[in-house]
Amino acid sequence: LKTMETHPKSALIQLNGCALLGNIYVRLHYNGKLKQKTSIAIGRISFDIETHTKREVQVLAAAMNNHKGDAKIQEYACDALANFVTGANSPEDPSEIQASLEVSQVYSGVLKKVVDALSIHEQSPDVTKSAARL
Repeated sequence: LKTMETHPKSALIQLNGCALLGNIYVRLHYNGKLKQKTSIAIGRISFDIETHTKREVQVLAAAMNNHKGDAKIQEYACDALANFVTGANSPEDPSEIQASLEVSQVYSGVLKKVVDALSIHEQSPDVTKSAARL
């Protein structure tokens, strides 16, 4: 997150940051609340981390805002945002996802970025598919 915040104009850093966050979230079980404590293994080393924070959503929204013309960043950010609220326990029916009011409030600000991405990249099936998960 710090690297994404420090280099907001670097498309490569934003792209890889969005992809990394999306991959982290898809491996974690989401409990519907912000600030989950969990551990994640990288190789043989396990790290205790706090995930699902407002800051993470804000960093993803900033990546979308700063790179509106980059379809891949839009796609990966949308995937990360969708994985944030579904994670490893993704239900068959998206209407079954239960998010807390706190999470809903955080997401209300980012949905405009998703709509912008859809209108700018309407010809991109990848952006459309990723955004539709939200």
